[in-house]
Amino acid sequence: MSTPSSVPQTTSQDERVMAAIAHASAILPMWGIIAAIVIWATQKNKSRFVHFQALQAAVYQVAVILGSFLLGACYMCSIFAFPIAGMLAESGAGCPQVRVAVSADAGRFERLFVDTLNNP
Repeated sequence: MSTPSSVPQTTSQDERVMAAIAHASAILPMWGIIAAIVIWATQKNKSRFVHFQALQAAVYQVAVILGSFLLGACYMCSIFAFPIAGMLAESGAGCPQVRVAVSADAGRFERLFVDTLNNP
């Protein structure tokens, strides 16, 4: 595996430990991002290796947090979407198939396109 020429081939034990801590801090929910940013801010001028690894860990953790919020928002929308669809169906608005499905669930006959009971 090749390494970029801007990154030194040899890193000290302290640099490797700081980089590992920046990445391992991801196991601390919401606090891991703070640890990665603190490591990045304190080490960015001292070591290019730690600078790169801590920044990479921080960006990854921000992406995970934003993805979690997005999935949570989708989940919340799905919880509220079904009752709203039911209300729209009861009022006659929205998709006719949903309106007929709600009527069928209530035990009522409702014609969608063709009344097959009266027209053989």
